[in-house]
Amino acid sequence: MGEVFPILEQDLIEVILKKLQKLQADGKLEVYQKQIQDRVKIGIERPNPVKDVIHTQTPRSFTFDPSIVVTKDLADQNGNVFYKKGTKVNPLTIRPMTKPLLLIDGDASDHLTWAFKMLKTYPLAKLIFVKGAPLKIMKEIGLTVYFDQQGIICKKFGIKQVPALISQQDDLLLIQEMKAEDLWVE
Repeated sequence: MGEVFPILEQDLIEVILKKLQKLQADGKLEVYQKQIQDRVKIGIERPNPVKDVIHTQTPRSFTFDPSIVVTKDLADQNGNVFYKKGTKVNPLTIRPMTKPLLLIDGDASDHLTWAFKMLKTYPLAKLIFVKGAPLKIMKEIGLTVYFDQQGIICKKFGIKQVPALISQQDDLLLIQEMKAEDLWVE
């Protein structure tokens, strides 16, 4: 019921194709591709560090309740409801945490030493970097190393300092931020 106007914006795909054709015509496409590959490689070898996480100044220990309240009935493939809407569910009562998490700054040698000592107590623990080059360290030590990309783990559990240990205590997660020279557990 109103006036119709023609679309004036260029198609994004066409714009990208024109740019690539121009780069190819100028002989710069290979250089551009190499730059992109180098950026991706750097991002994989050394991901962006987790923001707002520091080396432990004041050790602290706290718990985290991973329970959720189900927002709708949950049913199996046959329609049998196993959790009704509004039910509080704690995943640790269903499947216990068998592998503690060790979060460290992978660029700090004292954090690496702390992690190796902790692995003697918790041999199944997962080593998670908040900063550093996980692939390089993985090759050096022969263990799988993870990275807290975009700080998801730190944000979820409220971790502000590393090194940190996340383990199960009853039906809660025990989070301990400690100094690298300390090896205490509760």
